[in-house]
Amino acid sequence: MYNIELQHLNIENAQNEVLRAAENICSNFHLEAHFGTLSYALHELLSLMERYSDDQSNAFDINFYIEQDTVSIQIVNYQNFKEIERCLYNASIDDNDTSAYTFTCLSDRFEFRDDYREMWVEMKLNADIETIDRAQILEQETILSRVKALQEKSLQ
Repeated sequence: MYNIELQHLNIENAQNEVLRAAENICSNFHLEAHFGTLSYALHELLSLMERYSDDQSNAFDINFYIEQDTVSIQIVNYQNFKEIERCLYNASIDDNDTSAYTFTCLSDRFEFRDDYREMWVEMKLNADIETIDRAQILEQETILSRVKALQEKSLQ
């Protein structure tokens, strides 16, 4: 399992930081085909959090846990999870704002824990976690640097 932590987020900076984390996760774990699902689900969840936030500067943390077939997201220290839960469990396509409905459709499971101090979201995305062959990476980097050096010499 891999863990990526985003600490001291607030509603004002969370969208950009979470988008950047989703890009990194999708790139590093060969989940490019799932980028839209992951990023849009998180965007919609953060939109709900913004709607129910009393103070948009309050800090919260988001942790991503990447396993072979699941990306789990833990959100902690957000103050209004009860309102989010109510909104998600009553979500309907007929709502004026479809953020809650969209999030519930894109995520595979969500739950609230620790007396509403944290929220867990699971998304089945089939990550491609491979053992890194460091020797192969070094060999490729060496070849690329030699090619670059030869190209630079030929330009002189």
